[in-house]
Amino acid sequence: MATDLHHQPSPDRAWTGQTPSPARRGPKPRLTTKALAAAAVALADEEGLAAVAMRPVAARLGVGAMTLYTYVPNKAELIELMFDHVYGEPLPDFSPTSPPRDRLAALARADREIQLRHPWLLEISDAVYGPNRTTRHEQGLRVMDGLELSDLEKSQALDLLDAYVAGVVRAASSDPNQGFEFGLARILDGIDALIAARSA
Repeated sequence: MATDLHHQPSPDRAWTGQTPSPARRGPKPRLTTKALAAAAVALADEEGLAAVAMRPVAARLGVGAMTLYTYVPNKAELIELMFDHVYGEPLPDFSPTSPPRDRLAALARADREIQLRHPWLLEISDAVYGPNRTTRHEQGLRVMDGLELSDLEKSQALDLLDAYVAGVVRAASSDPNQGFEFGLARILDGIDALIAARSA
């Protein structure tokens, strides 16, 4: 498995799907962080990231706001859970025998669809990579298995595609399809040219 050289998940986050370890005796936890993240994502999708706070998220889950602090200590970590949660959405289906270029293009299109469904993602900067986002990055690296690129270059190629997708979605909000395929093809042309030059 290729190594992600840039992004490492933080070990002290209550990542999606986990339940908190009880600090004392009492009732078992009623929620999971996955359910909490899903409720917060739904709120952000409907009302924007600014609307996300402990009280309205708790109301959607039918619990008191203080209950949520058993799972996440503050809004910042809740937003990190949300970020990781949406990147747990299924990856596109593509044939393992299809060319790496086609698979990279499919990944870029899938990431664009995620950002179009959850436009508040563009308001988040420097989010910690949780398990879902890390897994997605590693899957992107595996798409390039066999190419004459170093692990660092593969990671940089994915970062370039991520930045391109975010830039297009942010700049072309009225028509997110405008120019997307043209720019994507030019990035992939550049990767192909680098590999071809090494094979010459």
